[in-house]
Amino acid sequence: MAALLAVCAEVSAQGMAEHAKYMVNIFGECIKAELDGKDHLAECTPVVIHVLYQNGRASYLFLLDAKTAISFSGTKDSNPAPDKYRLELDSLNKAGNFPIETYPGSGSCTMDGVLEKGVAIRCEFKGDKISASFALQGNGELKWDKKPEQRDSSGNIRAAVGEAFKIMGKDSTSGLHERLQQCYGEAAKKPDFNVLENCIAMDFAGFMMESTVAAQARKTDKNKDKTLNDLMTSGFQPEVVEKRIRSALEAFGIVGDEANNVTGKISSEVKSLLENPENWKQ
Repeated sequence: MAALLAVCAEVSAQGMAEHAKYMVNIFGECIKAELDGKDHLAECTPVVIHVLYQNGRASYLFLLDAKTAISFSGTKDSNPAPDKYRLELDSLNKAGNFPIETYPGSGSCTMDGVLEKGVAIRCEFKGDKISASFALQGNGELKWDKKPEQRDSSGNIRAAVGEAFKIMGKDSTSGLHERLQQCYGEAAKKPDFNVLENCIAMDFAGFMMESTVAAQARKTDKNKDKTLNDLMTSGFQPEVVEKRIRSALEAFGIVGDEANNVTGKISSEVKSLLENPENWKQ
C-alpha cells in the first residue's frame, strides 16, 4: 500500500492536483483492463484517479504495473442522479515513455454508487489507433488530493422557493404550473439532478402555499363544508403533485426508498423556509 500511495503521489506531483477542482484516488479491485484487445488485468493497479480540472475537463486514470498510465478524458458530463455520473470521452492519454501519447476518439466512463461505500467505474474508448476497456469496483477507501467544494443545496432550494412565491403572487397557480412544466422538461433534457431538485422544491412550495390559501378559504361560511382537496386547483392537488414528482424521479432512476429520502429532504426544507420567510424573501 505504501508503494501504491507513492505512485499516486508521484502522479499528483506532475501538476494534476494543482490544476484540479478536485482529485481523488479510488481504491478497490480491477475487474477489467483491456488495451487494443489484449488483457492486462494482471498488471492493473487497484486504484483509479478521478480528476475534475478547473477548465471543465475530467478524467479517469488507471495504472498498469505502476509504469503505464491510461487516462480517459472528456469535457461533457451528466449527473442524472446523486449516485450516477457519466463522462463522454473525446480522448485517451497513454503515459509510459515520454512524450505522453494522446489519441482522439469517443466513448464514455460511468461511475455508479456512493464513493464512501464503493463505486463501480467503467470506461470504454474507441479511436482509430487505439481501443481500451477498463473497470474497477471500489471498496470505499479513498485518498483525496483535493476535495471538492461542498454543494449548497439549501441555497438552490431557497432560490426555488423565492421564485415560486413570486410567480404565485403575480400569476397565481396557473403561472407556476406552466413554469414547472418548463422546469421538469429542462431537467429531463440534460439530465441534471440539480435542476430536478429545484423543480421539486418549486412544486412543493406551490403545493404548500396553495394548501394554506385553501385552508383559509375553508374557514369561511361559504366553503366550510368543502375539503381542502376540493378547494385546491387541479395542478396542485396532493395526488397530482405526488404523481408528477414521482414520475420525474423515476425518469432519473430514483425510486423506492431513495425517492422517499429525496422528497422527504426537499419537502422538509421547503416547509421550514415557508415557515420562516425572512430566510428567503428578498
